[in-house]
Amino acid sequence: MITDASPAESIPPFRPLGDLWGQTTILNTRLFDYPIEESVLKRLRDATDGNYAFGDDRFEAEIEQALQRRVTPARAGRPRKGN
Repeated sequence: MITDASPAESIPPFRPLGDLWGQTTILNTRLFDYPIEESVLKRLRDATDGNYAFGDDRFEAEIEQALQRRVTPARAGRPRKGN
């Protein structure tokens, strides 16, 4: 089962991705052999819908720094007034 606590490297199909297109395609389809928790699917859908990075905090920070733009959702609501 793929959970929020599962790093991608621990999922067998991610480890041996092949160099050849066909081999990679076969291995990628094996991802669907593993059940995925609803919470992970929701995070993935939200990231896809919002055009955000999908990963742990470290990954998101690295991508944000590399792209020099926000890659995670901003806090909802109006900015607070300064005192």
